[in-house]
Amino acid sequence: MRFKESLLFIVLIAGTLYNLDNSIARLFSILIWACLPFIILLLSIREKVSTIIIIEIKYALFIIFLLLCSFLINMDTLSFGIAGSEVEKMTPFLYISFVIIFLVFLQLDTRPINPKFITYFFLLVLFILLLDMIVRYIQSPSLFLNNSHRQSAKNLGFFNNTNIVGQIIAFLLILSWQIKFQFKKIVQIVLSFILFSTMARSAIASVIIIFMISFLLKDSGLIKRIFSFLIFFLLVLVIFIDPMNFQNDGSLLSKISFFESSYNIILDGNLINFLFGYASSLKEVTLLLNVDGHSPHIALIKAFLYYGLVGICIFFFILIHFIKLHKNMFYPVSVYFLFSLAGAPIFWPTLSVGLIILMIYDNIERNNLNVSKQCK
Repeated sequence: MRFKESLLFIVLIAGTLYNLDNSIARLFSILIWACLPFIILLLSIREKVSTIIIIEIKYALFIIFLLLCSFLINMDTLSFGIAGSEVEKMTPFLYISFVIIFLVFLQLDTRPINPKFITYFFLLVLFILLLDMIVRYIQSPSLFLNNSHRQSAKNLGFFNNTNIVGQIIAFLLILSWQIKFQFKKIVQIVLSFILFSTMARSAIASVIIIFMISFLLKDSGLIKRIFSFLIFFLLVLVIFIDPMNFQNDGSLLSKISFFESSYNIILDGNLINFLFGYASSLKEVTLLLNVDGHSPHIALIKAFLYYGLVGICIFFFILIHFIKLHKNMFYPVSVYFLFSLAGAPIFWPTLSVGLIILMIYDNIERNNLNVSKQCK
Protein backbone atom coordinates (compact mmCIF):
# COMPACT_ATOMS: atom_id res chain seq x y z
CA MET A 1 0.00 0.00 0.00
CA ARG A 2 1.09 3.57 -0.65
CA PHE A 3 1.98 5.79 2.32
CA LYS A 4 -1.37 7.63 2.43
CA GLU A 5 -3.25 4.35 2.05
CA SER A 6 -1.31 2.93 4.99
CA LEU A 7 -2.20 5.95 7.13
CA LEU A 8 -5.86 5.64 6.16
CA PHE A 9 -5.69 1.93 7.03
CA ILE A 10 -4.48 2.84 10.54
CA VAL A 11 -7.30 5.40 10.85
CA LEU A 12 -9.93 2.78 9.94
CA ILE A 13 -8.51 0.21 12.39
CA ALA A 14 -8.43 2.84 15.17
CA GLY A 15 -12.01 3.86 14.39
CA THR A 16 -13.15 0.24 14.65
CA LEU A 17 -11.23 -0.98 17.70
CA TYR A 18 -10.89 2.23 19.69
CA ASN A 19 -13.05 1.33 22.71
CA LEU A 20 -10.32 -0.44 24.65
CA ASP A 21 -10.51 -1.26 28.35
CA ASN A 22 -7.52 0.94 29.17
CA SER A 23 -8.68 4.58 29.19
CA ILE A 24 -5.32 5.92 27.95
CA ALA A 25 -5.26 3.41 25.08
CA ARG A 26 -8.88 4.28 24.28
CA LEU A 27 -8.10 8.01 24.17
CA PHE A 28 -5.01 7.36 22.02
CA SER A 29 -7.05 5.27 19.56
CA ILE A 30 -9.79 7.87 19.16
CA LEU A 31 -7.15 10.58 18.69
CA ILE A 32 -5.61 8.50 15.89
CA TRP A 33 -9.04 8.24 14.24
CA ALA A 34 -9.83 11.92 14.74
CA CYS A 35 -6.45 13.60 14.22
CA LEU A 36 -4.33 11.50 11.87
CA PRO A 37 -6.42 12.56 8.81
CA PHE A 38 -5.39 16.17 9.51
CA ILE A 39 -1.74 15.09 9.19
CA ILE A 40 -2.54 13.32 5.92
CA LEU A 41 -4.15 16.54 4.66
CA LEU A 42 -1.04 18.52 5.50
CA LEU A 43 0.85 16.24 3.13
CA SER A 44 -1.44 17.30 0.28
CA ILE A 45 -2.58 20.77 1.29
CA ARG A 46 -2.42 22.09 -2.27
CA GLU A 47 -4.93 19.63 -3.65
CA LYS A 48 -8.31 21.09 -4.59
CA VAL A 49 -11.15 20.74 -2.10
CA SER A 50 -14.22 19.31 -3.83
CA THR A 51 -17.71 20.84 -3.68
CA ILE A 52 -19.08 17.89 -1.72
CA ILE A 53 -16.54 18.47 1.05
CA ILE A 54 -17.45 22.16 1.27
CA ILE A 55 -21.08 21.07 1.75
CA GLU A 56 -20.02 18.47 4.35
CA ILE A 57 -18.02 21.09 6.27
CA LYS A 58 -21.06 23.39 6.30
CA TYR A 59 -23.19 20.57 7.71
CA ALA A 60 -20.59 19.82 10.39
CA LEU A 61 -20.17 23.48 11.40
CA PHE A 62 -23.95 23.92 11.65
CA ILE A 63 -24.15 20.81 13.86
CA ILE A 64 -21.38 22.18 16.09
CA PHE A 65 -23.20 25.52 16.30
CA LEU A 66 -26.41 23.80 17.48
CA LEU A 67 -24.50 21.70 20.02
CA LEU A 68 -22.79 24.80 21.41
CA CYS A 69 -26.20 26.49 21.73
CA SER A 70 -27.32 23.60 23.93
CA PHE A 71 -24.18 23.97 26.05
CA LEU A 72 -24.80 27.71 26.47
CA ILE A 73 -28.42 27.18 27.49
CA ASN A 74 -27.37 24.55 30.06
CA MET A 75 -24.22 26.36 31.17
CA ASP A 76 -25.06 25.90 34.86
CA THR A 77 -24.67 22.10 34.52
CA LEU A 78 -21.85 22.07 31.96
CA SER A 79 -19.02 19.66 32.68
CA PHE A 80 -15.97 19.05 30.50
CA GLY A 81 -15.10 15.73 32.13
CA ILE A 82 -14.13 12.97 29.70
CA ALA A 83 -13.84 10.06 32.11
CA GLY A 84 -16.01 7.02 31.38
CA SER A 85 -19.55 7.75 30.20
CA GLU A 86 -19.08 11.50 30.82
CA VAL A 87 -17.35 11.78 27.43
CA GLU A 88 -20.36 10.51 25.47
CA LYS A 89 -22.05 13.91 25.30
CA MET A 90 -19.04 15.09 23.28
CA THR A 91 -19.29 12.39 20.59
CA PRO A 92 -21.45 14.44 18.15
CA PHE A 93 -18.57 16.92 17.89
CA LEU A 94 -16.53 14.10 16.30
CA TYR A 95 -18.63 14.46 13.16
CA ILE A 96 -16.19 17.11 11.94
CA SER A 97 -13.43 14.48 12.10
CA PHE A 98 -15.48 12.22 9.84
CA VAL A 99 -15.60 15.05 7.29
CA ILE A 100 -11.79 15.26 7.28
CA ILE A 101 -11.51 11.48 6.92
CA PHE A 102 -13.96 11.68 4.02
CA LEU A 103 -11.84 14.38 2.38
CA VAL A 104 -8.73 12.23 2.74
CA PHE A 105 -10.50 9.32 1.09
CA LEU A 106 -11.76 11.46 -1.82
CA GLN A 107 -8.16 12.47 -2.51
CA LEU A 108 -7.10 8.81 -2.55
CA ASP A 109 -10.12 7.86 -4.66
CA THR A 110 -8.71 9.73 -7.65
CA ARG A 111 -6.35 6.79 -8.26
CA PRO A 112 -6.52 3.00 -7.86
CA ILE A 113 -6.45 1.72 -4.28
CA ASN A 114 -4.69 -1.53 -3.37
CA PRO A 115 -7.20 -4.34 -4.15
CA LYS A 116 -6.06 -6.17 -0.97
CA PHE A 117 -6.93 -3.17 1.26
CA ILE A 118 -10.29 -4.54 2.44
CA THR A 119 -8.94 -8.08 2.89
CA TYR A 120 -6.09 -6.77 5.06
CA PHE A 121 -8.56 -4.70 7.08
CA PHE A 122 -10.93 -7.58 7.86
CA LEU A 123 -8.11 -10.04 8.58
CA LEU A 124 -6.39 -7.70 11.04
CA VAL A 125 -9.65 -6.87 12.83
CA LEU A 126 -10.53 -10.58 12.90
CA PHE A 127 -7.11 -11.45 14.38
CA ILE A 128 -7.48 -8.87 17.20
CA LEU A 129 -11.06 -9.91 18.01
CA LEU A 130 -10.09 -13.59 17.95
CA LEU A 131 -7.18 -12.85 20.28
CA ASP A 132 -9.57 -10.98 22.56
CA MET A 133 -11.86 -14.04 22.71
CA ILE A 134 -8.92 -16.30 23.58
CA VAL A 135 -7.83 -13.90 26.33
CA ARG A 136 -11.38 -13.82 27.72
CA TYR A 137 -11.36 -17.60 27.91
CA ILE A 138 -7.91 -17.73 29.55
CA GLN A 139 -8.87 -15.06 32.10
CA SER A 140 -11.91 -17.03 33.29
CA PRO A 141 -12.82 -20.34 31.61
CA SER A 142 -15.80 -20.75 33.96
CA LEU A 143 -17.40 -17.54 32.67
CA PHE A 144 -16.87 -18.28 28.98
CA LEU A 145 -20.28 -18.82 27.29
CA ASN A 146 -21.84 -18.96 30.77
CA ASN A 147 -25.06 -17.02 30.35
CA SER A 148 -25.97 -17.28 34.03
CA HIS A 149 -22.88 -15.16 34.85
CA ARG A 150 -23.08 -12.95 31.78
CA GLN A 151 -22.63 -9.69 33.73
CA SER A 152 -19.32 -10.86 35.21
CA ALA A 153 -18.11 -12.08 31.82
CA LYS A 154 -18.75 -8.67 30.25
CA ASN A 155 -15.63 -7.09 31.73
CA LEU A 156 -13.08 -9.58 30.43
CA GLY A 157 -10.76 -9.06 27.46
CA PHE A 158 -9.17 -6.09 25.72
CA PHE A 159 -12.29 -3.95 25.40
CA ASN A 160 -14.45 -1.90 27.76
CA ASN A 161 -16.99 -4.74 27.82
CA THR A 162 -18.09 -7.58 25.57
CA ASN A 163 -21.19 -5.66 24.46
CA ILE A 164 -18.82 -3.36 22.57
CA VAL A 165 -17.13 -6.34 20.93
CA GLY A 166 -20.56 -7.63 19.92
CA GLN A 167 -21.48 -4.27 18.40
CA ILE A 168 -18.26 -4.14 16.37
CA ILE A 169 -18.86 -7.65 15.05
CA ALA A 170 -22.55 -7.04 14.31
CA PHE A 171 -21.64 -3.99 12.25
CA LEU A 172 -18.80 -5.75 10.41
CA LEU A 173 -20.94 -8.79 9.62
CA ILE A 174 -23.68 -6.65 8.08
CA LEU A 175 -21.06 -4.56 6.27
CA SER A 176 -19.39 -7.69 4.84
CA TRP A 177 -22.66 -8.69 3.15
CA GLN A 178 -22.38 -5.63 0.92
CA ILE A 179 -18.91 -6.32 -0.46
CA LYS A 180 -16.59 -9.02 -1.79
CA PHE A 181 -13.11 -9.72 -0.50
CA GLN A 182 -10.75 -12.66 -0.12
CA PHE A 183 -11.54 -15.14 2.69
CA LYS A 184 -14.95 -13.50 3.16
CA LYS A 185 -16.77 -16.71 4.20
CA ILE A 186 -14.06 -17.66 6.70
CA VAL A 187 -14.12 -14.16 8.19
CA GLN A 188 -17.91 -14.22 8.51
CA ILE A 189 -17.96 -17.67 10.16
CA VAL A 190 -15.26 -16.82 12.69
CA LEU A 191 -16.80 -13.42 13.43
CA SER A 192 -20.17 -15.09 14.02
CA PHE A 193 -18.63 -17.48 16.56
CA ILE A 194 -16.85 -14.62 18.34
CA LEU A 195 -20.14 -12.70 18.40
CA PHE A 196 -21.85 -15.68 20.02
CA SER A 197 -19.04 -15.88 22.61
CA THR A 198 -19.62 -12.25 23.69
CA MET A 199 -23.19 -13.03 24.83
CA ALA A 200 -24.02 -9.49 23.64
CA ARG A 201 -27.74 -10.06 23.22
CA SER A 202 -28.61 -6.73 21.63
CA ALA A 203 -25.89 -7.17 19.00
CA ILE A 204 -26.89 -10.77 18.27
CA ALA A 205 -30.59 -9.86 18.05
CA SER A 206 -29.77 -6.89 15.78
CA VAL A 207 -27.88 -9.09 13.31
CA ILE A 208 -30.77 -11.60 13.22
CA ILE A 209 -33.38 -8.87 12.69
CA ILE A 210 -31.41 -7.15 9.92
CA PHE A 211 -30.74 -10.50 8.26
CA MET A 212 -34.48 -11.23 8.31
CA ILE A 213 -35.35 -7.82 6.87
CA SER A 214 -32.69 -8.19 4.19
CA PHE A 215 -33.92 -11.64 3.25
CA LEU A 216 -37.55 -10.55 3.07
CA LEU A 217 -36.74 -7.53 0.92
CA LYS A 218 -34.42 -9.34 -1.50
CA ASP A 219 -36.07 -12.74 -1.94
CA SER A 220 -39.55 -13.90 -2.88
CA GLY A 221 -41.61 -17.03 -3.45
CA LEU A 222 -42.22 -20.21 -1.50
CA ILE A 223 -38.73 -20.40 0.04
CA LYS A 224 -39.13 -16.90 1.47
CA ARG A 225 -42.51 -17.71 3.00
CA ILE A 226 -41.26 -20.96 4.56
CA PHE A 227 -38.15 -19.30 5.91
CA SER A 228 -40.16 -16.37 7.30
CA PHE A 229 -42.55 -18.77 9.04
CA LEU A 230 -39.66 -20.69 10.60
CA ILE A 231 -38.03 -17.52 11.84
CA PHE A 232 -41.32 -16.29 13.27
CA PHE A 233 -41.89 -19.66 14.97
CA LEU A 234 -38.39 -19.62 16.48
CA LEU A 235 -38.86 -16.08 17.80
CA VAL A 236 -42.15 -17.04 19.45
CA LEU A 237 -40.45 -20.12 20.91
CA VAL A 238 -37.62 -17.99 22.29
CA ILE A 239 -40.13 -15.61 23.89
CA PHE A 240 -41.93 -18.45 25.69
CA ILE A 241 -38.86 -20.48 26.67
CA ASP A 242 -36.84 -17.35 27.47
CA PRO A 243 -33.42 -19.09 27.52
CA MET A 244 -31.57 -15.81 28.08
CA ASN A 245 -33.80 -14.75 30.98
CA PHE A 246 -35.12 -11.55 29.40
CA GLN A 247 -38.15 -11.41 31.69
CA ASN A 248 -36.03 -11.02 34.81
CA ASP A 249 -33.33 -8.96 33.14
CA GLY A 250 -32.81 -5.72 35.05
CA SER A 251 -30.80 -4.30 32.16
CA LEU A 252 -33.67 -4.77 29.69
CA LEU A 253 -36.24 -3.42 32.14
CA SER A 254 -34.09 -0.33 32.77
CA LYS A 255 -34.09 0.45 29.04
CA ILE A 256 -37.90 0.49 29.09
CA SER A 257 -37.80 2.74 32.17
CA PHE A 258 -35.51 5.16 30.30
CA PHE A 259 -38.24 5.84 27.73
CA GLU A 260 -40.93 6.16 30.40
CA SER A 261 -38.79 8.58 32.41
CA SER A 262 -37.92 10.63 29.29
CA TYR A 263 -41.64 10.99 28.53
CA ASN A 264 -42.24 12.31 32.06
CA ILE A 265 -39.31 14.72 31.68
CA ILE A 266 -40.93 16.16 28.55
CA LEU A 267 -44.23 16.65 30.40
CA ASP A 268 -42.54 18.40 33.33
CA GLY A 269 -40.04 20.47 31.31
CA ASN A 270 -40.27 23.72 29.35
CA LEU A 271 -40.05 24.46 25.63
CA ILE A 272 -36.43 25.67 25.70
CA ASN A 273 -35.26 22.48 27.40
CA PHE A 274 -37.34 20.38 25.02
CA LEU A 275 -35.60 22.04 22.09
CA PHE A 276 -32.01 22.29 23.40
CA GLY A 277 -31.64 19.74 26.20
CA TYR A 278 -31.98 19.40 29.94
CA ALA A 279 -28.41 19.16 31.24
CA SER A 280 -24.79 19.14 30.07
CA SER A 281 -23.23 16.69 32.50
CA LEU A 282 -23.62 12.96 33.09
CA LYS A 283 -24.34 13.48 36.78
CA GLU A 284 -27.24 15.88 36.15
CA VAL A 285 -28.68 13.76 33.33
CA THR A 286 -28.55 10.64 35.53
CA LEU A 287 -30.29 12.45 38.39
CA LEU A 288 -32.89 13.83 36.00
CA LEU A 289 -33.55 10.42 34.48
CA ASN A 290 -33.93 8.90 37.96
CA VAL A 291 -33.83 5.21 36.95
CA ASP A 292 -32.10 3.45 39.86
CA GLY A 293 -29.01 5.60 39.38
CA HIS A 294 -28.41 4.29 35.84
CA SER A 295 -26.88 6.60 33.25
CA PRO A 296 -28.80 6.66 29.94
CA HIS A 297 -27.26 3.99 27.69
CA ILE A 298 -29.61 4.48 24.74
CA ALA A 299 -28.07 6.75 22.10
CA LEU A 300 -31.37 8.40 21.15
CA ILE A 301 -32.22 9.24 24.78
CA LYS A 302 -28.72 10.57 25.42
CA ALA A 303 -29.07 12.80 22.36
CA PHE A 304 -32.41 14.08 23.68
CA LEU A 305 -31.40 14.67 27.31
CA TYR A 306 -28.15 16.43 26.41
CA TYR A 307 -29.34 18.32 23.32
CA GLY A 308 -33.15 18.12 23.21
CA LEU A 309 -35.06 17.93 19.95
CA VAL A 310 -31.96 19.42 18.30
CA GLY A 311 -30.01 16.34 19.43
CA ILE A 312 -32.62 13.94 18.06
CA CYS A 313 -32.59 15.77 14.71
CA ILE A 314 -28.77 15.65 14.60
CA PHE A 315 -28.81 11.94 15.51
CA PHE A 316 -31.18 11.03 12.67
CA PHE A 317 -29.61 13.50 10.22
CA ILE A 318 -26.24 11.77 10.59
CA LEU A 319 -27.74 8.30 10.09
CA ILE A 320 -29.80 9.34 7.06
CA HIS A 321 -26.88 11.30 5.64
CA PHE A 322 -24.58 8.28 5.79
CA ILE A 323 -27.18 6.30 3.84
CA LYS A 324 -27.45 9.12 1.27
CA LEU A 325 -23.67 9.14 0.84
CA HIS A 326 -23.78 5.42 0.02
CA LYS A 327 -26.99 3.41 -0.41
CA ASN A 328 -25.30 0.22 0.89
CA MET A 329 -24.95 1.89 4.29
CA PHE A 330 -28.67 1.23 4.87
CA TYR A 331 -28.20 -2.15 6.58
CA PRO A 332 -25.02 -1.23 8.55
CA VAL A 333 -26.72 1.95 9.80
CA SER A 334 -29.85 -0.03 10.64
CA VAL A 335 -27.93 -2.56 12.74
CA TYR A 336 -26.26 0.33 14.60
CA PHE A 337 -29.65 1.91 15.29
CA LEU A 338 -31.02 -1.37 16.67
CA PHE A 339 -28.17 -2.10 19.07
CA SER A 340 -28.01 1.59 20.03
CA LEU A 341 -31.39 1.03 21.69
CA ALA A 342 -29.47 -1.03 24.25
CA GLY A 343 -26.42 1.23 24.43
CA ALA A 344 -24.07 3.09 22.07
CA PRO A 345 -22.50 6.55 21.60
CA ILE A 346 -24.64 9.34 20.11
CA PHE A 347 -22.21 9.41 17.19
CA TRP A 348 -20.37 6.13 16.61
CA PRO A 349 -17.01 6.61 14.80
CA THR A 350 -17.21 3.12 13.30
CA LEU A 351 -20.04 4.33 11.04
CA SER A 352 -17.45 6.40 9.18
CA VAL A 353 -15.27 3.31 8.86
CA GLY A 354 -18.12 1.41 7.21
CA LEU A 355 -18.75 4.21 4.72
CA ILE A 356 -15.09 4.46 3.73
CA ILE A 357 -14.79 0.68 3.34
CA LEU A 358 -17.80 0.68 0.99
CA MET A 359 -16.30 3.51 -1.06
CA ILE A 360 -12.92 1.76 -1.20
CA TYR A 361 -14.74 -1.32 -2.48
CA ASP A 362 -16.34 0.83 -5.21
CA ASN A 363 -12.91 2.13 -6.14
CA ILE A 364 -11.49 -1.39 -6.41
CA GLU A 365 -14.45 -2.65 -8.46
CA ARG A 366 -14.29 0.37 -10.75
CA ASN A 367 -10.61 -0.14 -11.44
CA ASN A 368 -11.06 -3.88 -11.95
CA LEU A 369 -13.70 -3.06 -14.56
CA ASN A 370 -11.37 -0.60 -16.28
CA VAL A 371 -8.61 -3.21 -16.38
CA SER A 372 -11.03 -5.76 -17.88
CA LYS A 373 -12.07 -3.30 -20.59
CA GLN A 374 -8.45 -2.56 -21.43
CA CYS A 375 -7.71 -6.29 -21.76
CA LYS A 376 -10.49 -6.81 -24.30
